[in-house]
Amino acid sequence: METAGGIIWLDSVDSTSDEIRRRIPAIDNLSVIAAREQTAGRGQRGNKWLTRPSENITLSMYVRPGEDGIPAVRASEAFRITACTALSVAGYVASRGVRCSIKWPNDIYCGDRKVSGMLIESSVSEGFVRDTILGIGVNLNQTAFPPEVQNPTSLKRLTGDDYDIRRESDALVSILLENLRSLDSPSLLKDYTSLLYRRDGFHPYSDCRSGEQFDARIDGIDPDGKIRLVLRDGSLKRYFFKEVSYII
Repeated sequence: METAGGIIWLDSVDSTSDEIRRRIPAIDNLSVIAAREQTAGRGQRGNKWLTRPSENITLSMYVRPGEDGIPAVRASEAFRITACTALSVAGYVASRGVRCSIKWPNDIYCGDRKVSGMLIESSVSEGFVRDTILGIGVNLNQTAFPPEVQNPTSLKRLTGDDYDIRRESDALVSILLENLRSLDSPSLLKDYTSLLYRRDGFHPYSDCRSGEQFDARIDGIDPDGKIRLVLRDGSLKRYFFKEVSYII
């Protein structure tokens, strides 16, 4: 283990988020753990986050809102943390000269391919978010992916450049820390919505409960994180994560 640039670096770990959880309550607020190798990384929907050792960003940050300049977050508005994190990663990718969008709720897509994913796990107490673990993976130098990984890409695939994992992790964490201090910004959800994948026009979706497929356009995001979809007949539907999926 070593510490560099405020990040605790590990050679290998099962999951950076699980490692943070094991260190609570001893770990400081805004601590970051990164690993060269992650053997059991986790993604959304219970998926594994598969990544080659020493090729990509794999890190997690521990955040206690309401402390150290980070605004408090009501439990009913916990999605603001997701929006802020997604905007931060999208901002990092854009800073490398790559156009990207946010595939609701928090995957980062370049065109129709995924360059980054994250898993955000929060606990609440007395109506507020008590703490949260931001687990982030960004594909940097990996160019070959196993067949079970859907729609992958990487910065190297997109730019042809090689990236230093430590330097890129520092840059991402710097953006994230700055944005977290604006968690209470009135424009946060508007900024998030403006970057949504397939923001304009009608696109195909699938209702995860009924299996129904339909075309809809994105109308916006509710404060609780529900996506608002307008169908071709003008009707409006609202969905939480895992209740609807994109058809790509």
